[in-house]
Amino acid sequence: MYEIDAKVYLDNPPAEIRDDITKTVDYTLLYNCIKDTFQGSSYKLIESAAQNIADELLQRFDLLRKVE
Repeated sequence: MYEIDAKVYLDNPPAEIRDDITKTVDYTLLYNCIKDTFQGSSYKLIESAAQNIADELLQRFDLLRKVE
């Protein structure tokens, strides 16, 4: 079992300011994307896994501007 931490940055004002759920990401979908991307490949380097996860998150979620 692995633990993966992902810090994501949104490309808009925080949703909590406007109390608008459409201004954020669905964290269940975010989690599933990370899990599926990690489990979908075999990695020799953790850096490769991290890059693939970041790339996939940025491709799937339009509101994201940066992933760490």
